Amino acid sequence: MIKQTKKGKNDMKKYAVKFNTQEVLVNDNSQAVFLCNQNLDKKYFRTTNKNAFEIKMIANDFYDCLEKAKQLFKDNFKKNASSIEVKEIKQATSSMNLSNTNKQVA
Repeated sequence: MIKQTKKGKNDMKKYAVKFNTQEVLVNDNSQAVFLCNQNLDKKYFRTTNKNAFEIKMIANDFYDCLEKAKQLFKDNFKKNASSIEVKEIKQATSSMNLSNTNKQVA
């Protein structure tokens, strides 16, 4: 059930959720770092966004959206996401913000 304020608007907000944008990959030859600490100057880990994707969600607040996103990913892929980024989508409040002549970022 959606809670409503005195003005009649709902409290739900729109969020953009990005999954796996900072996924950490371990190089194949990286097992040597665990056996011997001599070669620590090599790059054993790297980040990639190869498996990244984005969805839009509505939630009560930031933490609610994060919990929903974690559960959604776990239910669909049977594992946890490597990284999750949540960003609130701001809405334009007037037609002036939507015009081409006045280029404002909402």
